[in-house]
Amino acid sequence: MNNITSPVTGSTNTTLTDIFFSKDIIKLYKDQLGIGVARFFPGADSFFLYQCNDTGYRFYHPKGMDGDGEFYGTLQQSLGDGYYHDWKFEYQLAYDILLPDDKVLDIGCGIGKFLSRAKDKAAAVAGLELNEKAIAVCHQNGLTVFNELIEEHAKHKPEYYDVVCMFQVREHISDVKTFLTDALKVLKPGG
Repeated sequence: MNNITSPVTGSTNTTLTDIFFSKDIIKLYKDQLGIGVARFFPGADSFFLYQCNDTGYRFYHPKGMDGDGEFYGTLQQSLGDGYYHDWKFEYQLAYDILLPDDKVLDIGCGIGKFLSRAKDKAAAVAGLELNEKAIAVCHQNGLTVFNELIEEHAKHKPEYYDVVCMFQVREHISDVKTFLTDALKVLKPGG
């Protein structure tokens, strides 16, 4: 496959680095986790991993095989407590820059581990999450979490947040340029 464009730059300066077969991925998820993922590969026997030579960013083609809230809820149930980490070094890096007047958005907040701690330091915190089971945990812990994509959230919260963060989310996004553009739309100037 030639002339595959980078989702970040739009350039065709890309290199095919690997090929995966849908049937193998479907079988691995079923055998190891008991999760059916065939619905994410409609009519695709194989998919390809490319690298953008301008940025080093790696991406799959064809795009559009993103997981949904149901998938992440099932994955959480299958993997148990180990799916969401209590605290990670990247949480600490973000936490350290928070100021008392900040409004914070965590995209893909999971069960709200970062938000639970950030709410004690920042003026307001909110999250976006697709996994309804994780959202329920957040709500039980008094966190404001919306079941929506950043593309939707950006329409009604432009330039609202002082800090926008995401932890291990970008690799789940096929249209990374739109995702990052919309994340920037909700960020205040200078945020």
